Amino acid sequence: MSIYEYNEEYVKKTIYEDALTEGKVTVRAAMIASIKKMHSKGFSSEEIADLLDQEKEAVEQILELIEEDPHADNLTIARKAIERESQTEKAGIHTVKD
Repeated sequence: MSIYEYNEEYVKKTIYEDALTEGKVTVRAAMIASIKKMHSKGFSSEEIADLLDQEKEAVEQILELIEEDPHADNLTIARKAIERESQTEKAGIHTVKD
């Protein structure tokens, strides 16, 4: 295959993966908005995790990212969280369930 040939399967796969990632980011951003609101009202990470049906470690990770950059928007924090998760998965450590 020449470098000038169009690889339709590769393009479809890439578009699918990008859409899947952006979907995860959007859903995670909505969860982050809820975490921020609950945390500002004094809920502990354990209470937030229980109410949102998430693992406590996942909520704590989000709260850490918020503390690192309190002015970041929810989408930015979501992207960072997903990036961290993929790095830990590559290292063989899985901390958050999807």
